[in-house]
Amino acid sequence: MYRFIKLLIIYILFESLNVCNGGQQPQTLDLFEGARRELMDAATIAAQAQLGENNNTADKLAMMYLFTNPHSDRMKLLRASIGLSSENVFPTTPTILYVFTQPNQVETMKLELGKWLLPNVIVVPITNESWQIHPSAQDERSWHGKGWNADYRIMGNWRLGYMPVFARAMGHRYVLQIDDDSFILSPVGFNLVEAFDRKGYLMGARCISRDVPFVIWGLPELARYYLVTHKLMPTTLFEHCNPPNLTGLYSRFSGQPMLGERSPEEVHALEELKLPSEGGWDMTVLYGNWVMWRLDWWFRPEVNNFVQLALASGGTVRERWVDQAVIAMIWQIFVRKDQLLLTNFTYQHTKDPRIANEFLSKHSRV
Repeated sequence: MYRFIKLLIIYILFESLNVCNGGQQPQTLDLFEGARRELMDAATIAAQAQLGENNNTADKLAMMYLFTNPHSDRMKLLRASIGLSSENVFPTTPTILYVFTQPNQVETMKLELGKWLLPNVIVVPITNESWQIHPSAQDERSWHGKGWNADYRIMGNWRLGYMPVFARAMGHRYVLQIDDDSFILSPVGFNLVEAFDRKGYLMGARCISRDVPFVIWGLPELARYYLVTHKLMPTTLFEHCNPPNLTGLYSRFSGQPMLGERSPEEVHALEELKLPSEGGWDMTVLYGNWVMWRLDWWFRPEVNNFVQLALASGGTVRERWVDQAVIAMIWQIFVRKDQLLLTNFTYQHTKDPRIANEFLSKHSRV
């Protein structure tokens, strides 16, 4: 009897394991697999150590800078950008500002920030795991747009794949990506987090513009595939297509500017395909130098699956979509007009040093 009971228990345990395994969702190839569920890497450990255990971040905006060289001439731009945010954002929107830099430059960055290493400014290392190119885009010979280097292209992957995961792991509900040469020149005037909560905004941006065909090539076709296979009707995307329906969702061939870096074989294929030179997606984008979004929305399966598809396609690197074009497509597929906040504070995105020089000079006299 004892042996029978023992065998019965083993059988039940074995069957339960089979049921559990059978009920699991299939594992997917994810550029940041593992980090999506619960991130605990050098960056989160460093950030948590600096913030302390009792810091509640749920109602604080995560503002993200990516700055790889604290010895460069752009350092003064970063100081001024942070300083202007401290004057024009922090008074109304509680914020944790993260500066990501190379692991061996973290302490140097803290020193270089000087007085702008404020209590809510956290310097954290870029991890090797987060700085990735998908295998489908690793052959640099296939990259279009030779003027943009590998770090620039990987930045797009980092912003799309890693940055939101990190912000969520740190307990934030909203993330804002901003460039080191982005300057908020007048008070925002309200709490961005509270406004998003109260109005139901999913995204926020400062500028809307048109991109160029060279850096969105193939993305409309990927979006068309996604809409068809996932049976989705986009919110505003077709308003940016000519004709304004699925047939207008394509990349417009712009001729000679797109042929300059192509091989003779590629040029011949493009000519043989007889791609349309008019109509298509109008390439309207949100400028990637100041974009904010709601994290629980970003991680909805229908939204994040498109992000992962774009990363896995290799187009973010190979075609130089980076983050800007992909975010534009997400906006037009998933966000209603009343769910986008367009801010109107005074703002400038420029490498011209005069803004930074004037701001830093004024504060050096204080």
